[in-house]
Amino acid sequence: MQLEEALRRAMSDIKVMSLDDYFLASCFSITEEGKPITEWTLLFYNPKTKKTRDCFVNDKFVTLDDEIEAQKEMTELGKELPKIHVEEAIKIAQKKYAKKTINILISLHTIEKLAWAITMIGADITATTFEIDAKTGHILKEDTTSLMKRL
Repeated sequence: MQLEEALRRAMSDIKVMSLDDYFLASCFSITEEGKPITEWTLLFYNPKTKKTRDCFVNDKFVTLDDEIEAQKEMTELGKELPKIHVEEAIKIAQKKYAKKTINILISLHTIEKLAWAITMIGADITATTFEIDAKTGHILKEDTTSLMKRL
């Protein structure tokens, strides 16, 4: 499922449309190499109450979770969609990542600028995250960490 389709479906859902004082803060998905994205999680943030709501979107349903306390303040994604589509961001990361991939975690967020965070989970139990500028496709940051240390 394309992000644009998930956003269109969510924003036309009556429950999402009734979210007062919320804005879209990030988008998340998980997939496997070579497989299509089938679901997106859209995170909505209310700066007045400092609460969030997760919205799960797939080809059949739009589901809105209950309000929970936000872990931190968030920045609005804005109305402009990324020029670099998620598939292109994944390909940019894959060119730099030579290991066998188990899963790919995908996040669209704004910290200093709109960026994709593509995290490649390798068979060697490492996670390599590529922060990719969503307008230009330039890699802003690359970071690798062992997941074994975290257990």
